[in-house]
Amino acid sequence: MTIIYVHGALASKRSWDYVHKKVRTLVRRVPTEIFFEYDLKIVQSEEIVDALVKVINSTPDDVTLVGHSYGGVLGVAAARKVTEKSIKLITLAAPFAGIKLTLPIFNVESTFFKNISSKNEFMKNVKSNGLACRTISFITNKSSSEWLLGENDGVITRRSQCFFQNDPMSELINIEANHFEILTSDQVVNKLIEVM
Repeated sequence: MTIIYVHGALASKRSWDYVHKKVRTLVRRVPTEIFFEYDLKIVQSEEIVDALVKVINSTPDDVTLVGHSYGGVLGVAAARKVTEKSIKLITLAAPFAGIKLTLPIFNVESTFFKNISSKNEFMKNVKSNGLACRTISFITNKSSSEWLLGENDGVITRRSQCFFQNDPMSELINIEANHFEILTSDQVVNKLIEVM
């Protein structure tokens, strides 16, 4: 078994420190772990997905992808392109329907915001197809932000996270955590160990 961790859009592999250390502590036979990194500010989403698919295909084992935030979106897109391997996907606060900001406090013309916008062509493609593998999605809503319309976790709306709720491959788990607290959740660790 190989675990591939995919961080969020403005994060790095260090996001996974807690989960990674807990898995290594709790599992008798430690799986192979890969920390997939990318920079959404300079690379288009399709290129990132293609690179992730290459990593998945290069592993000799079945894969469990764990994606936080935009990493979950990338995981959904990559799973659709992999046909030779069994994949399980766990997403944490993933914006499957993209992000809509209500206040123009950021440069929404930046490559980063164009990539995560609900109007982006890549995001439209993610929404237009069903899930390709069993996908366990942790839904967060503990915090909130006036920058987003509706119930949200401070960064992502609950509605965007729940976009695939009616897909037969989807399992939703509500968790009392905000967008970043989820990365230190024992509930996430336990679910990852369970599906490995």
